[in-house]
Amino acid sequence: MVPMIVVMPNGNATQSASPDIVEESVPQGSFMSTEFPESIVTDLIPFVDRTYRTLPDRTHRAIAGLSMGGAHAFWAAFHHLDKFAWVESMSGGYMIIPGAGIEASKPTDPNIPAVFRLPMEIDAVKLIANLPDLTQDANAKLSLFTMVIGEKDRLLPQQRALQAALATKGINVKAIEMPGFSHEWGFWRISLVDMLTRLFRAGDQKPH
Repeated sequence: MVPMIVVMPNGNATQSASPDIVEESVPQGSFMSTEFPESIVTDLIPFVDRTYRTLPDRTHRAIAGLSMGGAHAFWAAFHHLDKFAWVESMSGGYMIIPGAGIEASKPTDPNIPAVFRLPMEIDAVKLIANLPDLTQDANAKLSLFTMVIGEKDRLLPQQRALQAALATKGINVKAIEMPGFSHEWGFWRISLVDMLTRLFRAGDQKPH
């Protein structure tokens, strides 16, 4: 991999930073707080650029996330494409993006407390409509745009629906479905290694 600074914030905006010290509480509000991905741009990036020896431009900045973080990365990137040239969503939980989730007629898993239940389908057209920078012009700006997921992941229909909607808009995306994996750390570890070895390569700075 190319030498880089890796920043890993906690996207669980309603979660205690140190649950081993502060008693964990039931999450308040939505799993998807748009304030968090917006804070990446308005707070986190300026802090990192002030604190470390960065190359402070979009060509040298990537954003990625897994599950909920995949949706956060998606939201941040396509509201602020002037900040990121490299984007990857791993097993993205796109149903948590405001307005994107379609409520299931029955609980997806009645054994899961209601506060944690999430809709498992998305309105991909509505999702894209809420992302102002997700237009065909994005193709020329993106050095990498990848969506990866395990073939056994129950979120796979969401990725396929979103991929189809992106195609109708003329958006180029490298979509990967890996056999044998579900929504699990083993898959994300493999995906992370693969992504890190592809970031910031001069020969790869073209639309995928």
